[in-house]
Amino acid sequence: MQALDYLVLQILNRHSTGRKHGEQQQLWDCRHTSEDIKDVERKLGVGDRLEFNRGLYAHWGMYVGRFQGMRHAVVHFGVFEKGLECPKKKKSGRAFAASQKPEIRADTIGKILGGSGEVRINNTRDNEVEPLRPNDIIEKTKSNLRDKTPTAYNLYGNNCEHFVNRCRYGTPHSEQLCSPG
Repeated sequence: MQALDYLVLQILNRHSTGRKHGEQQQLWDCRHTSEDIKDVERKLGVGDRLEFNRGLYAHWGMYVGRFQGMRHAVVHFGVFEKGLECPKKKKSGRAFAASQKPEIRADTIGKILGGSGEVRINNTRDNEVEPLRPNDIIEKTKSNLRDKTPTAYNLYGNNCEHFVNRCRYGTPHSEQLCSPG
């Protein structure tokens, strides 16, 4: 599987909305642009992993619902430039100047999309790893944000996908880095 192989139809497991682990969900189109954010918002459950298509890579966030005055808040980790997640990743794993610091923050889906792009609910890892209970996922995610847990960003060992997997499953993992090609 390629790192950003966006499938038009995907069977997703949504443990966070009360379905049992491994139970199949109805097929639906998993591509969402900034014009149809409301469509994806209707399908979200707290604790869902959101995958934002960035072309050469994906940016990941954890959906937490109503939070900090936002109706549909997403907590995500990265290095941000002018309010948006840095799009330039270098092979060294350093995506930023020494003065730029990684942070965990909450934003709306629209702000993360930046006016265009694709986002999908992607809980497919539930097929391999049992997710934590939804309340535990949300508490772990919000506590990371609240505590401003100091952590170094590293493309290969501690990136946004590692962050959401640590929150949802209790252990970090990046499929983008494990996938060939």
